[in-house]
This record gives sequence, structure tokens and C-alpha cells, in this order.
Amino acid sequence: MMLGGHGGFSPVAAVAQRDRIFLAQRNDAGTVSLAWANVDPDAVPEVPKWVASGPLAMHMPATAIDAEGRVVVACLAATGRLYVARQKSGADSLGEWTAVG
Repeated sequence: MMLGGHGGFSPVAAVAQRDRIFLAQRNDAGTVSLAWANVDPDAVPEVPKWVASGPLAMHMPATAIDAEGRVVVACLAATGRLYVARQKSGADSLGEWTAVG
């Protein structure tokens, strides 16, 4: 599968969610690019649609699934603060990035 994306210079963080994989990577602009990739073996392969989001990141983002089955993304911003964004309920998009602490 070709990943496409906005370039970047860090490994891709990934977490499985049902029949797809959520991807996150620090992009060429230094923010975070996000995408959902379909991994259904019966579906036609497609290059994921990437969206740039989040603060200026110092390192690669981390991904996880919370207790409600939603994707959670975290990254350390250039300011040194940790930012987190959580998947909107029932949507293929994230809510606002929130500083922790």
C-alpha cells in the first residue's frame, strides 16, 4: 500500500481501529499529518487522504485507542508542552488539540 502524505522526517505512528489503521507523522512543515488507511482485504486499495493538524511538533507523535474505542494522538510541541487530540465520536476526524497540564 502506498501511504502518500505530506513528506516528513520521522517514523509513522500507527494504531489499528476496526478494519482500518490510523496513521500519524511529523510532516515537512513540522506539524502532524493524520490519515485513516483502509485495510479491508475486500476493498480496493487507496492512498490515504492526509490532513495536517496540531502544533509545531518536536518529535514524532504517539497514537493510542482509548476506552471508548476512539483514536488519541499526542505530541510534544516546540514550546515543550504535551498536546493531545481525541477522535470525535463517530467521525474520521479529531477534535481540538489540548495542552496537558
